[in-house]
Amino acid sequence: VDQKGAALSLDQLRGRVVLMTAVYAACPTGACSSILAETKALLDALPPEARARLSVVALSLNPEHDTPEVMNAVTKTFGFTHPEFRYLNGDPDGLHDLTMRLGFAPVLDLSTGVINHANLFFLIDARGEIAYRLTLDERHRSWLHEGLLALTREAEAP
Repeated sequence: VDQKGAALSLDQLRGRVVLMTAVYAACPTGACSSILAETKALLDALPPEARARLSVVALSLNPEHDTPEVMNAVTKTFGFTHPEFRYLNGDPDGLHDLTMRLGFAPVLDLSTGVINHANLFFLIDARGEIAYRLTLDERHRSWLHEGLLALTREAEAP
C-alpha cells in the first residue's frame, strides 16, 4: 500500500523503468533524508520524456510504524508527486524479508531505536530486471543519472 492508500504490485510497473530504494519516516540519522533528497534531485534533472517512463518506489524499512498518513507527509515534504513516487508499506514480515533479500539489511538497534541499513538504489529495467545497484555516494550520482537515461531510452525503443 502506498502513501495514498493504493495497493501496488511491482508487476504492475512492468514496461516502466523503476528506481527503487528503501527509507523510513522517523530516520534520525539523516540518511533517509539524503536518499529522498538525492531521488528528488535525480527526478528534477531528468528530461520530461524520461520521467514519463519512470516510476520511483521507496520501500518502508519500518513497516510497523510508517502509516499512509506519515508516508504521505514525508513525500509532501520532499515535493514528490503521486503516482510518479510511491512510498510502499505492507505486511511487516514480507517487507522485512524483501529488504533483507535486496541487501538493504535493516537492523534495529534496540538501544537507540535507529534502523541501520544500506543506502541503496536499484534501477530496474522495463522487463522488471535489476539493471544497476548503486549506493548513496557522490561518485554514483552521475551513474544513477546516466543509468536512468539509458534505461528510459531503452524502454522507449520498440
